[in-house]
Amino acid sequence: CDWKMNEVFEDIVAEMVMHDCLLVMAKGLGLYEVSTRYLSLFSRSDALVFVINMPKNIQQRMELELQQTGCEVSPRCITTEYSPEERSEEYAKGGCIAITSRIIAVDILTARIPVSSVSGFLVWDAHRVTETSSEAFILRLFRQ
Repeated sequence: CDWKMNEVFEDIVAEMVMHDCLLVMAKGLGLYEVSTRYLSLFSRSDALVFVINMPKNIQQRMELELQQTGCEVSPRCITTEYSPEERSEEYAKGGCIAITSRIIAVDILTARIPVSSVSGFLVWDAHRVTETSSEAFILRLFRQ
C-alpha cells in the first residue's frame, strides 16, 4: 500500500512489526494513523490480522481509507451474518478482519481459524481488557 505518514508514527509501526509488542496510545496522539498504517502492512494474502472491539464508525473509515490505498486484500468485517463456512473462506483469503470477540473465540475453539497463519491482533481500547474478559481469553487461546 502507498502511504504517507509522520516519521514518528513510522518508527512506532516499525517497532510493532519487528517485535511482539503491546502499544498503548491515548486519543489525539496518532492512534488512528498508527493503527491504519499497521493494518495496511498486513492487508495481503499471506497475513491475517484480527481487529477486535474497533468502533463501527472508525472501522468503516479505516476500511475505506485502506481500500483507496490499493492494498492487496481489502479489509473487511465478519459478522453473525456469515455462515461458519463463509468465515473459513474469509480467513483463508488473509488480510485484516474486524470481528467480534464471540465469533473469533468460537472459531478458534472449533479450529476454523488457521492459527499458524495469524500474524497479529489489534485490540481497540485494550486498556479495558481484564484477565477474565473475552479478549484476554482469545489471546490466551492464540498463545497456546
